[in-house]
Amino acid sequence: MAHDTPDLAEILRSVHEFIRGVMPRLSGMDRYQALCSQNLVEIALRELDEWRPLETADDERLRRLCEVGEEVPRETLAARLAARIAAGDFDGRMDELQNELLAHTIAKVRVSRPAHLAPEHRHN
Repeated sequence: MAHDTPDLAEILRSVHEFIRGVMPRLSGMDRYQALCSQNLVEIALRELDEWRPLETADDERLRRLCEVGEEVPRETLAARLAARIAAGDFDGRMDELQNELLAHTIAKVRVSRPAHLAPEHRHN
C-alpha cells in the first residue's frame, strides 16, 4: 500500500472514536456489534506496536528519485523530493520526473479512491 498520512494507527483511533460516539445511541444487537468492533480495533492497535510496514514499490520509487537508501525514514521522502525539485535537481529530467510522479499519484489514488482513476490505471 502506498503510505501517507493519516497512518494506520491514526485511522484505527478515529474508527474507535466514531464507535464510541455512536455507542450511547445504540441498544440490543447493534450495541453488542459496536462493542465487538471497538474491541477488535483495540486489539489491532495493540498489534500495531510490533508491526512495521513493508517497503512498497512506491517507497522504492521515491527513494530512487531522492537518491537515498532505506536508512532514510519513509516519512521524509516526499519532503526530500520536494526540496530536490525546488533546488532544480530535475530541471533537465522533467519527463522522467513527470512519469515517476504520475506513477506515485496513481499508487496513492488506487488505495484511496480507485474509481477516480482512468480505466487504464485502475489495475497494476
